[in-house]
Amino acid sequence: MASGDEGTERPGGFEAATGDGPVCGTTPQARAAEVLVAFEGLLQIRRLTNTGTGDPAAVPAQWERRRPVRAVALALEAAGLPAS
Repeated sequence: MASGDEGTERPGGFEAATGDGPVCGTTPQARAAEVLVAFEGLLQIRRLTNTGTGDPAAVPAQWERRRPVRAVALALEAAGLPAS
């Protein structure tokens, strides 16, 4: 890892802020970028898996239904609402 990237990568990858513990130790700008990428990924998964619906991005994907706390936490964080 380059010295300028320290603190931007974590073992285990991205975790949505659910309010159950502290948010990762990245800068607010780095966290905002991570959230944006994760939410765009969520929408892309919806588009690819919900092909039988009118607006595939408007329907939760199967993984969201299996992990609703993480999916909702990601959507709320992407909307700029802090975890409670």
